[in-house]
Amino acid sequence: MQTAAQGNVPCLRHGRPRQAGRPSCGGRAWILWRGWLKVVHVRLMAGMLVMVAGLAVSLRGVSGAQQAAAAGAKSAATAGKTTGAAGKSGKANDHVRRLEPSELAGAVPGLPAEFVEKLNARGCTIPQFDAGGVAGAGADGVANGAASGASDASDAAGSAAQPNNAIRGEFARRGQKDWAALCSNGKTSTIVIFWGKATACPASLARLDDAHYLKAGGGKRDRTLHYSRAIRALGEDGLDARPGLGELRPLKHQGIDDRFVGKSSAFFYCNEGKWRIFPAKDAAGGAAK
Repeated sequence: MQTAAQGNVPCLRHGRPRQAGRPSCGGRAWILWRGWLKVVHVRLMAGMLVMVAGLAVSLRGVSGAQQAAAAGAKSAATAGKTTGAAGKSGKANDHVRRLEPSELAGAVPGLPAEFVEKLNARGCTIPQFDAGGVAGAGADGVANGAASGASDASDAAGSAAQPNNAIRGEFARRGQKDWAALCSNGKTSTIVIFWGKATACPASLARLDDAHYLKAGGGKRDRTLHYSRAIRALGEDGLDARPGLGELRPLKHQGIDDRFVGKSSAFFYCNEGKWRIFPAKDAAGGAAK
């Protein structure tokens, strides 16, 4: 017969008596249960890691796709801008008549050979104002752009029939004979000055796109584009009232009037070593629009 010590051995794990004949207080079942829990836990953790890894890869793919899309959009925009710029440049080249400096030499009286050499060295061509873009313009009208005190045709903007945009004037001081011309590189044009004597004001200014100055013809049915930029020498007698100019009047010498004929005007005046600019509407050849 079993003794009490043999029949009811305390179960130290669970704090209750262990029945006689049993090797443990449910020890085998507990071990199996705990093992199964570990397996499930490991599998759950592994599954979660796989999910996290997959999500990271997916997000990386989305980010890469977004970056690729952004890069593509940027490339397309750049290409569009380039194409647009090329289109404008091509449009200007189709509608702007340009002369070589050598063509001016024999056509503009008194044009200094040194100025022709300077224009050649810069790779300039001289864009020609086209009177067809201005209603009512003619040889004696807006196309000529006659400057105050002009002594010959070289002081005017010129007409389509004669070379223009090469002018003579007194742009630094009275009595000093200076020259200015529009210098085009095929896309933009700059006013280049040839000083009769050393002058502190810069010898170039107002670099602007040629395509900006293309304008449809003056007639209602004329949609042909014409180049409408013209420069002229302008002094006190021929200059209209412009904001800010009053403090300099009466003017001591001439300035350069840079015109979008029939639309706008910018009067450049050399003063104390700097070019000062006075914009206004250009009403010549019709009201400014």
